[in-house]
Amino acid sequence: MFLKALLLCDDVRFEQAGTVSLVGVHRERVGGIASAGGGIRFAKLVGVAMVGGLGGIAEVQHRWTMRGLDAELASRERPFASEPRDPAADEHVFLFGNAPLVVPAAGRYELVLDVIAMGERATYRYGVRVDAIG
Repeated sequence: MFLKALLLCDDVRFEQAGTVSLVGVHRERVGGIASAGGGIRFAKLVGVAMVGGLGGIAEVQHRWTMRGLDAELASRERPFASEPRDPAADEHVFLFGNAPLVVPAAGRYELVLDVIAMGERATYRYGVRVDAIG
């Protein structure tokens, strides 16, 4: 199993022709709205990962975590979820995120995707700096 792509976007759409449309692809800095209740709010933030080398596998387990890299930013680990897949396909597209997504403060974060397939486990990471833009 190997990572083909890992991106952070405003939205992701699966098209009828089998393509994936990515809207608002972010780079290493992401700006959200400062929330009156504290934290930084994003209307929607979606991680998309394409993982290859999964031919013959009918089910995968996965979980994602948004981990604060600065000492004062807490992390919350999520449980694994199972997802059926077409064993004839080599790759699988994982979508993860929340709508809305609120992070506690500006700072450095890491999106972590853990995947388990046929007893093999892989971890993929995406580092990002979150700032308030308003």
